[in-house]
Amino acid sequence: MHGSRVGLTQGQPHSPESGANEGGRRKVSEVQNLQEQIQQQATQSTARENHREREEGMSERKAYHVTPHPEGGWKVEAEGATRASSTHQTKEEAVDNAKELAKGQGPGQVLIHRQDGTIEAEHTYG
Repeated sequence: MHGSRVGLTQGQPHSPESGANEGGRRKVSEVQNLQEQIQQQATQSTARENHREREEGMSERKAYHVTPHPEGGWKVEAEGATRASSTHQTKEEAVDNAKELAKGQGPGQVLIHRQDGTIEAEHTYG
């Protein structure tokens, strides 16, 4: 024998092209598998990013509370604030102002309280 033909079965023709074709097909298959894996990873990554953005967006929602003012009337106070955003003679004026603030700040929420402090209604915007 002049050269070894490892992996060939008896009677199977061998040509340089058939070996190249086989190797080429394997490489194409490997590349396709890698492309599929990359696409799956990209899809999963995008899904994680979208989920994270939604959660972050929810935590960025600004809430405004309409509550009775201790000195009379009603106040609008952003959640976590130490001072009222505005004070009003009537509850209706305070609610209108809170809705304007919530709509103007991107994702917002208005929580309207009763005189006793319990929540009467809630409105979400954005």
